[in-house]
Amino acid sequence: MWSREQKMLYQAFHFSPSDISSLPYPLLPGLFIGEQIICRVLDKTIYSFWNSVGCAMEREADMFSVPIRYAEKLKTGLVKLKMLVLGYPSTDPVYSLFYDHHPSLVERIRSIEQEQAATPK
Repeated sequence: MWSREQKMLYQAFHFSPSDISSLPYPLLPGLFIGEQIICRVLDKTIYSFWNSVGCAMEREADMFSVPIRYAEKLKTGLVKLKMLVLGYPSTDPVYSLFYDHHPSLVERIRSIEQEQAATPK
């Protein structure tokens, strides 16, 4: 409905002035713009879901190191790896939801230490 009054939208997609009066609304431009908006929202939603799944799998793999007594070596290795790539140890949770494929270093070490405390020796 909004696009019915927007004559510039018709002209941007090369509709002639006679088409403007005959068409109730610009179907092709409306579909194109709507598809772009919907696809971007769906893409970000699906991407953030898969990032969450990936982070959960990383945490599960980290917890596997505790019963086999490799937790200290894993923590040392994670710190060395983070220093090697010069990464910041912690990120914003919202940024992390959309862009990080792994939990932050601080989260990983904290969860390993919590698992070590809960596991009897």
